[in-house]
Amino acid sequence: MIYPLSSVNSSLSKFMKKTELLKQVDELARECENVTTLIHQLQLPHINERQRSRILTELLAASIHLNQQCNADFQKLVAREIESLNG
Repeated sequence: MIYPLSSVNSSLSKFMKKTELLKQVDELARECENVTTLIHQLQLPHINERQRSRILTELLAASIHLNQQCNADFQKLVAREIESLNG
């Protein structure tokens, strides 16, 4: 069966958008796991000031990365996916 090119392009475009969304959600999940690990490390009872400083530095970097990752483009991808699911 031969499909019209516009239909193929539309399907490909939808697939690529979903792939990009899945990629970004996966990156978000990994960074959230990293933040959770760092928070747990901060809660350990016997860490010294040097360790606390290193953990806080990594936590700051991770929070900056999360802030950048959840930008307007990511929000648009999520909103479009919600719209497509709600029909």
